[in-house]
Amino acid sequence: MSRISVLSDHVAITTQPDALAAWILGVTGAESDDGQSTMIITAPIRSQQRGQEMRLVFGSEDGLLNGNTGLVRLLARAYAIRRSLFDDRMTIGEIAEAKDLIPSYVTRLVRLTFLAPDITASILSGRHDPDLTVSRLMVDTRFPLDWNDQRRFFASA
Repeated sequence: MSRISVLSDHVAITTQPDALAAWILGVTGAESDDGQSTMIITAPIRSQQRGQEMRLVFGSEDGLLNGNTGLVRLLARAYAIRRSLFDDRMTIGEIAEAKDLIPSYVTRLVRLTFLAPDITASILSGRHDPDLTVSRLMVDTRFPLDWNDQRRFFASA
């Protein structure tokens, strides 16, 4: 017997290990309830409403979520470039040449270092909006510099 239960704070998948293995391997007719052990796999979830849409997001508010490694790497790169600008006194052109990037990309990266601290923290902790991806963040680098305006900008986009 296999069952998926969606509860208010977690998802529970009840299955038999042999039946699950058979399903993964594509073997048909292998699922039977002949006394074999049952396993339950659970994952914490939370619901997130965005306009008319409701999503289930894996991870809980209590536990530390894994950050999106692509977004974290992007922010790390942006801050490294900012350090080169301010500490090493390099120009955008010099950084672009040294890192084999185009100057406009370097400029977009630097702009990410002006995100509101709570937005940056949410990205680093993995608690950001699931729609916030590397692509979306890099396309939206003309976001407002005022932190309150940024919060509204990223909440509505």
